Amino acid sequence: MKKIIFTLIVLLPLFAGCKKGHFADSATVSGDRMTFSADLSLARSHFGDASSPQLYWDLTDKIAVYSKPACDVWFSANHFLGSISEAVAVNEITGSGVTARFESERAKLTWFPAPGPFDPEEDIKEEDLPFIEELYNMWHDYYVFYAYYPCAGEPGAVTAIEIENPGHPDDPYRYQYIPLSVPATQDGVSYSDYQILHDPGEPETDGDPSDYLIDKTDVILNNASVSFSNFKPVTAMLRFTLQLPAGSEAKTLTDLTISIEGDADNNSIAGNAMLMLWQYGAKDSLPICMEKSNNIPYLWAAAPGTNAITISGSREITTTPSSYLYAVMIPLAIENESAQLKISAKDSEDKEYSAKRVLPLCYEGEHDDDPDFYGFREGHRYNAAITLYASSDPRAENAGYYIEDEW
Repeated sequence: MKKIIFTLIVLLPLFAGCKKGHFADSATVSGDRMTFSADLSLARSHFGDASSPQLYWDLTDKIAVYSKPACDVWFSANHFLGSISEAVAVNEITGSGVTARFESERAKLTWFPAPGPFDPEEDIKEEDLPFIEELYNMWHDYYVFYAYYPCAGEPGAVTAIEIENPGHPDDPYRYQYIPLSVPATQDGVSYSDYQILHDPGEPETDGDPSDYLIDKTDVILNNASVSFSNFKPVTAMLRFTLQLPAGSEAKTLTDLTISIEGDADNNSIAGNAMLMLWQYGAKDSLPICMEKSNNIPYLWAAAPGTNAITISGSREITTTPSSYLYAVMIPLAIENESAQLKISAKDSEDKEYSAKRVLPLCYEGEHDDDPDFYGFREGHRYNAAITLYASSDPRAENAGYYIEDEW
């Protein structure tokens, strides 16, 4: 199955200079509301046409924007907890839909809360503390901005979670995340309402923090603006057509379901999810840096068990491929190469029509002893032409199916 990666990049004016910021004098502070403007030539929320994986913005779009002092993110045990956030709406699209302006309800100054006291993680070595505190003071006036899309209501509150550490039961992994959700019932069309896109506000590779941190004084004095440069999908997407075998009569089908079979861990592809937040930094100058490899998704299922998505409504299916249907999923990666994705639906007589596909390869093991993983990667759109066979059709994978009669 062909995999298409579509990347969303929002280009905003870069902040000027890499010098250390100093808080502006109150007499010169702008009281204007914060604005976010963007060249959207590479950043869209819906596809421009059926053949393209390119996304487009809509006037109804809102993004959830967060800010946090950089020294809190890097050097505090609370990291992202207590971030300032707001749902920021598009209020203007110009240039034939290429450029948009977002305007916050907040004044600029309120986006820059004072950092908390120096509060390093407990496991930092004592001999490293002076150096870390010096870095803390150096970046005192710099901020990290991060965001996700879409934001239907109020932005999710950053939450902490502990995850079991098999090697050290008394020292669990501690992560912070934004609670979100991928609906288990979708309409097959409104993928822009279901997909989740994220800009972590920090580079995923080592680099100079001055290249992306926001200088508070520069923004308040209108010398710079916030820059989002890594806004991309963290959900996976299935785009598919449906048809019946040649010679079949047209059928009106309902209860269209997309499910995962053969996954012993019962991983979810929909339902409650966690948008994981990571602390990036330059290893050479920042001793605190949580690395995220490419095979670890940003979006995690909050709990197992929601391994099916229902596409609502009825639709007539013929021997000609239908128009495209879409399903947005939480990324899935499992070791079972025999696991399958099943698409099924029922006609007016409650007869099932179905098809199964072996899950695509997600990641190949880097070494001979490493397992391969199968499923659906974040930021990938998987295209499929699905032929549904009647349950009693010997060509179907579920041949031998009993038709139940009540008596």
